[in-house]
Amino acid sequence: MTQNTRPLGVLMLENGFDRIPGDIGNPDTFDFPVIYRTVTGATSKRVVHRQDSGLIDLFAEAAIELVDDGAVAMTTSCGFLARFQSELSARISVPFTASSIDYLNRLVGVHSAVAVITADSGALNPSVLGPTVLVPTAIVGLENCPAFRSAIIEETARLDPAAVAREVADVARQLAREHPWLDAVVLECTNLPPYRAAIADVLKIPIYDSVTLAHDLMGETTTDHGHAADRDL
Repeated sequence: MTQNTRPLGVLMLENGFDRIPGDIGNPDTFDFPVIYRTVTGATSKRVVHRQDSGLIDLFAEAAIELVDDGAVAMTTSCGFLARFQSELSARISVPFTASSIDYLNRLVGVHSAVAVITADSGALNPSVLGPTVLVPTAIVGLENCPAFRSAIIEETARLDPAAVAREVADVARQLAREHPWLDAVVLECTNLPPYRAAIADVLKIPIYDSVTLAHDLMGETTTDHGHAADRDL
């Protein structure tokens, strides 16, 4: 595979919490260039809980700016933007996947029992999941985990990575007890990849997340379709 020297574009929510290495919002997470555009007004409340379709135009405009800046593929900083995958992909001229939830379509025939770990299980409803071919075996959220909730959902406390890692490990143990036949996990939340090791220590199965998705997208830009997109830029 030819190494990408042109950047991945990431459409960012308007959040204030720390983006530690492993998070899609930290450029040190990647071994290729990444450029970011924060969508003003795209708060977690509007995206996750209100699922506000009024944001589509704002995200599309920011995507155009990223393409103008040289992005050859694009994703987002929130898995709940899967709700707007079709509307945004129709308006973005480079390979685009809004969310790692897309793995529920990509993994058909590869895995049969897939769990989704999400920021808020109550908000991850069918309208967000969309027409997924692979129905999740389980959806478990972190909305009741104090360290995660206060730092990421409510943004009322400083992120404590060690505490969040312990909470994520507890969630993984819950999945292991309740669904011992799982053969893959998808992390909806883009803030969870820094804790992959905590999950992998419990669940010895493949883990798919926003970081693996970003690498997949950049790999797609080396295909014939990707080269054509490069020529158009």
